[in-house]
Amino acid sequence: MWIASAASWKAGFQHKHLRLEPTGHFHAFFTGDSFFITCSAGPNSGATRLTWQAPNERDITISTGKVHVEAAPDNPYGLELVFEDVRYEDRGKYVCSAVIDGREAKTHFILKVYQSITFWGTPEQQTGKEETDFMVRCNVRSDPSAIISWYVNGTLLLDGPKYTITEDGLFIRSLTPRDYGNYTCRAFVVTPHSSQMKNRNITVNVHYRPVWHNPHMELAHGIIGSSANLTCAAHSQPPPVFEWFRERTLLGNSKGLYGITNQKWRSILQVKIKDASMFGNYYCMVSNYIGEVERTITLVEGIVPNPPEFTVWSDEPGIMIIRFAAIPKAVLPVLGYRIEWKLMTDSGWHQARYHQASDGNEFVLPDLSLESDYAIRIAARNTVGYSNYSQEVILRTKGLVAETVVDGQSVSSSFNSAKDSSLRASCVLQAVVLWLLLGFSSSGMFR
Repeated sequence: MWIASAASWKAGFQHKHLRLEPTGHFHAFFTGDSFFITCSAGPNSGATRLTWQAPNERDITISTGKVHVEAAPDNPYGLELVFEDVRYEDRGKYVCSAVIDGREAKTHFILKVYQSITFWGTPEQQTGKEETDFMVRCNVRSDPSAIISWYVNGTLLLDGPKYTITEDGLFIRSLTPRDYGNYTCRAFVVTPHSSQMKNRNITVNVHYRPVWHNPHMELAHGIIGSSANLTCAAHSQPPPVFEWFRERTLLGNSKGLYGITNQKWRSILQVKIKDASMFGNYYCMVSNYIGEVERTITLVEGIVPNPPEFTVWSDEPGIMIIRFAAIPKAVLPVLGYRIEWKLMTDSGWHQARYHQASDGNEFVLPDLSLESDYAIRIAARNTVGYSNYSQEVILRTKGLVAETVVDGQSVSSSFNSAKDSSLRASCVLQAVVLWLLLGFSSSGMFR
């Protein structure tokens, strides 16, 4: 029986006028692939009734659907067998037949379908808690079974004290905030006929208790009648909740005493210092569901700086230069200056221009009027506030300078100054000498 079948296969299935494209009697694909196989007869074969048969030996006649036939667009003697999104149950033997010279001729191919890689129960966002062991889940379905490898932020992970690769995923011991990142679960399937690789990208989030920002404010200064800002800053996942306390009493926004401004990673408590009772300890508590931390900030009475000492001069037209003297060491450092200047002809300081200076000890005031008298005053600033203004300093700006050339020598003078008398006398003397020379020449004295 087996010999008869072999003979029949030789006679019918390798007919010289029927051929398959792509060639071969075995094709392997993964589920979800789309492809087609063309069966064609030679142009001089006289073939009729070109037909495809399914593994159940029924003719495939439909022209639409998951498995259907179409006339080959570039071959009038060909018939395409089309698979769209091939399924596992489509595997088996497909036969192409035709009537040639009054006899049925056949050829065939065997379709092997492998189960494509799919991920299930594998969320793209996964979250664990710090100081706990955590399994990054990656469930893979395929046939044959897949080989799994893991990457974090593009770096290959290997089994070791920190990580273990299991059938269920990647096991991470003692999770920390540093374990946050982009993880890749990579699945490989290798068969004798084909191979496949797919990735699932997973973001691992780590929830952790609040962590203080450094440096942390421990001391704040203020003066009675002003306000002081106390700042508390920390980060966590999920983001923290900030709370302020004074002597175990929870503080809230109060128009009379307190104002609270909360941002994602910090909170600012503004204290209005109406009297000395507002000085003392304030407590900032930062918490999320993982845990909480607390810090103390002490508000003490401070003093504003002394008025600054400085020198000012003008060595170019329309410009003044200010240089501050060295600042004596103080409990609260000077953070900057407010520089004000005005023309002496202005009615008051409300017309003054100003500049907020913070870095350096020398500043240039540009774009001033030429040959004009200016008054300058300056206040210094620290964390408490501004000092009183310094005594006014009055200085006249330079004017533009003109240059006159006499006998090859350059002589400078102010546009607004009187002509220099010596220069004028020199010009007159040159004119008299020239007149005398011309007179003597015309009278023939030098002949």
